Amino acid sequence: MRRFAALVAVALLAGCAAKVPGQAVAGSTPVPKEVAADPCALLTPEHVRRLDLKPGVSKPANPTLKLPPTCDWPQASDDRKDAVSVGLSTDLSLAEYFGSSEQGETVELGGFTWTRYKDQILGDSYCTYATELSGRSFVYVGSGDRRNPEKSCDSVREVVRLVASQLPGGEPAPPPPAPSPLASVDGCALLTQEQADELGLRPNPRKLEPGWAGNLPGGCEWRLSTGNSEFDLLAVLVAPDRSADELDYHYKASGETFDTGGRTWALHPGGDRACTAILAYDDRSSVLVNRSDSDNGPYCDEVKRAAPLVAANLP
Repeated sequence: MRRFAALVAVALLAGCAAKVPGQAVAGSTPVPKEVAADPCALLTPEHVRRLDLKPGVSKPANPTLKLPPTCDWPQASDDRKDAVSVGLSTDLSLAEYFGSSEQGETVELGGFTWTRYKDQILGDSYCTYATELSGRSFVYVGSGDRRNPEKSCDSVREVVRLVASQLPGGEPAPPPPAPSPLASVDGCALLTQEQADELGLRPNPRKLEPGWAGNLPGGCEWRLSTGNSEFDLLAVLVAPDRSADELDYHYKASGETFDTGGRTWALHPGGDRACTAILAYDDRSSVLVNRSDSDNGPYCDEVKRAAPLVAANLP
């Protein structure tokens, strides 16, 4: 494990103390003062935007409880994930903090060796990685994913790489992923008026901005021509920065899938009054088609009719 402890090297040839290459001289602080004073500095504003987080909230150390200073960044749009928490200790050992916590896998990220420490209460839905900087200094990064606990560590490892880039000797942060082709897609353009007529939809659909309902992405909403209710709707949502697993529309997948022009949709029935199909456009973006009404359906057949038309207009 890479360490930034203060070491004393005995220079046999010169007969005096010398600085070991790549290490701090004896008595020096293992991490820069500005970083040690504020763990919120371990994610830059660009990192925060990239991770879709809100500004960090600093929490002071609690020596009585042996808690280091931390910084918490709440999720900006996905409230099913826990805030990202980063702790930075300069006067507490990693062993003192984690005690007898069960250790998981060890990974090499950003030029450091990180060990996972499992949460005894939250289990696999919460993931924490920590690395030791010296005998009395360490950094940890933690967050959780209640919807997909088996993937809770995926997003944490992304944060770890960014945090490591702010530590002395850390590797540069990886470049941000290229924008999804869906980033410039207007949901209302995914059905032409001719296609909308074919599906029995009224003209002049309503554009939906991101966050129009809860943490849902933006898109477009059409009312049914024959519908008597304001809830008789078909919606198309476009998520350029959210995977199909992250997008789910309240209802779990039934296991049924169907193909449209080489693309596979997963069906999410919503009882008698709704049905949703979700397309994993790639591993980071997705598209959703939802049919709902205040009256009983079924509506999945209508979703299956709309999905191929939507897919044909995707980039």
